[in-house]
Amino acid sequence: KVVDVIALNLTKIYSGVMDQFRDLLYRTNKDVLSMSPLISLMCHLLLAFLREKLPRDMHAISLSDLLVRLKADQEKVINPDITAVIPVLKTLSGKGLIVFIPFEDPNSSWVVLHKESILKRVNGALFADPSLKEYVRLASNTGIIPTAMIKSTFPEYDADMITQFMVHFEIGHAVDLSQIITNMAPEGPASSDLGPLLFIPALVRVDRPG
Repeated sequence: KVVDVIALNLTKIYSGVMDQFRDLLYRTNKDVLSMSPLISLMCHLLLAFLREKLPRDMHAISLSDLLVRLKADQEKVINPDITAVIPVLKTLSGKGLIVFIPFEDPNSSWVVLHKESILKRVNGALFADPSLKEYVRLASNTGIIPTAMIKSTFPEYDADMITQFMVHFEIGHAVDLSQIITNMAPEGPASSDLGPLLFIPALVRVDRPG
């Protein structure tokens, strides 16, 4: 049974006819229709690109780098425009397939491809037994550290990305210095020179009563 006829122009990239073709699939395929709008063709295409076209050992990629790679892709099946890519990344992130970390400057945003690997690295640094090589001692009894310390603790990752990754998973919480009432004397003077601060509850040390 012929439902409709759509002429696809294969010489034209990002033809609007693809939208008509997708809508036709939605209307005629019950399986796809039952899942709409939970999935979209762009979600499948972009997820396949992230999993198949990027190095397997790449744990995260900046949005700007991803757009460059999309534009350079010879198949050119994904619109590399930032306004088209971001909504798809947000959908994939909402489904737990990736972690999209947005920033005020969209080009500074990050896409985490393998959250398990990064979580293992972070958890090892914070929670591992001090005798293990994964453990990293962060000099903070209050749990409050300058975010600049994150760069030296996780040198293999972008400092802003890993900081917001920890905030995303509620491992750490961004704090405003003006709102801190805790005595920071053991950590040094409470001055604006500390820069942005991160509160990591796992670092809090409470001495046992004598």
